[in-house]
Amino acid sequence: MITFHNGQWPHFQLAYLALFSAGVNSSGPSWWRIADISTREAGFGFPDGYQERLPKEFRAIELKGVPIGEGLTAVVAYFHLSEWGSASVDEVWHAEHRPALARTKGRLVVAEGEKWTAFRQTQAARDKLHAAARDWMSLHCPGAFVKSKEHQPAMDLVLLDQFDPSSGERSDRQTDDWMRALGLTESRVTWRTSGELPGLLLEQSRHGLTPGIEERTWALWGNRNASIAQGVDLRGYGTDPIFALANYVDGRMGDFVVRLGLSDLLELLRAESAMMRDSARSHHGKFGRRDLKRLRQRFLTASLDFSSIERDLKQYNNRRWRDREAWFVLDYTPWLRKQDAEAGRKPFKPIQVNKELRKQQNKAARDLVSFDRSYREILATVASLGASIDAYKVQRYAIWIAIGSAILALVTLWISLLSPGEAAKVIHEWRTWIQW
Repeated sequence: MITFHNGQWPHFQLAYLALFSAGVNSSGPSWWRIADISTREAGFGFPDGYQERLPKEFRAIELKGVPIGEGLTAVVAYFHLSEWGSASVDEVWHAEHRPALARTKGRLVVAEGEKWTAFRQTQAARDKLHAAARDWMSLHCPGAFVKSKEHQPAMDLVLLDQFDPSSGERSDRQTDDWMRALGLTESRVTWRTSGELPGLLLEQSRHGLTPGIEERTWALWGNRNASIAQGVDLRGYGTDPIFALANYVDGRMGDFVVRLGLSDLLELLRAESAMMRDSARSHHGKFGRRDLKRLRQRFLTASLDFSSIERDLKQYNNRRWRDREAWFVLDYTPWLRKQDAEAGRKPFKPIQVNKELRKQQNKAARDLVSFDRSYREILATVASLGASIDAYKVQRYAIWIAIGSAILALVTLWISLLSPGEAAKVIHEWRTWIQW
């Protein structure tokens, strides 16, 4: 049997979970508090907050609004994990894992060995916390993702007791397996680091390597003592060091979570626009009255969203304040950079993650507006051609009706010129001929 319990790897803790949602907004400050909620068992409260029964995974939730522009607001939820929620993944990570049968999304049953069972169960335990947060947000703060029946972007803080990934040392295979079980697979070759969050790495879960974790999931992870050792001042953030570090992270990651969420939102809108285009193409000529009405409403909503988001993104990116957005750099790990230098290979040029995200988002917004403009032109042309075809059909029907009316008028006139006896004789002969 395999177990992720080792004297060098005693425990880890999940201390922070943030979720992104989106909705309509009027312009306002750079950010504001929407609500602060805590349970009676939390051990602390908020000055203007209130108490409520929360899922067992959480002891408090802070909701903050971040205006993107005049038409869009991001809602960021900071979930304080309860003791049970904080330790739930760690318990599964250290448990003994036996071979088991697993059912895939395609309803296919596959046999898994001890290692793969550990991967799936540990990742599923971490994803269960995200699912609880997403369900709560879907119920209380639904937005664009909930409307489209998609998962909201999520980020958690994973703190290890012993291992320090920021050391830059090349990890061995067993360590890689331990990290993969948690859904952390990117930082073996490349890593995203921030000078404002020393000792912590940022990475996204890849569904191909971490099938137990849903997409749009990010992790900020590292050694629980590394940030303090590298000069992070946690005075004023709380007496408990883990709680204080989580509060510090929340203060630095607020706008960056929004930045990541905007990229996911644009990707969602692009997928919906492609679906709308494919639906119009495949169902052309088969729409009923209700289908056309639904398509018209969907097209109008999409057009308004595309133009509004492009304007809001420009406004958001042109703001001078950056008090809540940590800046990250994507680079090779130190051991790989050293290896390239020894081999004489050209060094990898670091990428400014925030600038690259802005660039991609601006391009995506322009593409959506361009698609909307060309799509409307095509629909206008099709509607014009359709109207011409309908007019031609109506004209053709009118000609045949006129011809029929003229023939009927001539027959009526001819019958009126006959005597009553002759008219009766003609009508009788017509009836006999028709019956025959």
